[in-house]
Amino acid sequence: DGERANIAVQIEGSSSEAVSFVITPLRTGAIKLTVRAVDIHVNLETDSVIKTVLVKPRGVSVTTQCQSFTLAPKAGVVDNRLFNLTLPSNYIKGTVYPIITMTGSLLGNLPNLDSIDELLEEPTGCGEQNMLAFSVNTFVVKYLRRDCDTNNSLPRSLAPALRQKALSYFQKGYQRQLNYQRQEG
Repeated sequence: DGERANIAVQIEGSSSEAVSFVITPLRTGAIKLTVRAVDIHVNLETDSVIKTVLVKPRGVSVTTQCQSFTLAPKAGVVDNRLFNLTLPSNYIKGTVYPIITMTGSLLGNLPNLDSIDELLEEPTGCGEQNMLAFSVNTFVVKYLRRDCDTNNSLPRSLAPALRQKALSYFQKGYQRQLNYQRQEG
């Protein structure tokens, strides 16, 4: 960084000259290079060019998923985790960028849990529409089972009724889906 190299070249007016510089970057990332032309007789800069060069590490970029798990702490409980990152023996120093991605509950932060039953949908229509309603209902049931039971975020009296409604929709949807089954399989 900031290292200077001077090469004196005498160039006649209205002419040009090619000059080579060997540059060995000592780090990866964006590096700013500045080339200046100076009239040495009056010590005056007459021209300059500034370029940014992106220095990439040698080798190939590799992305791997190291760990994946579900956090479902009880209300008021903090869940602390220690993540171990095992690097391959041939990794290039300074090129490891761990990324931690966290996703909320299956249904996100529902603003009003009293209206969660509005997410339940009776499967109707063609096979694809029928299956779409199946999947949304499945997410609601998983939410009720995992998040609401764990965090007590829904009144206990409401959860069984919603599960029953979803089960009814599953049975009706399954029967409708069987209508699309062909004799040959």
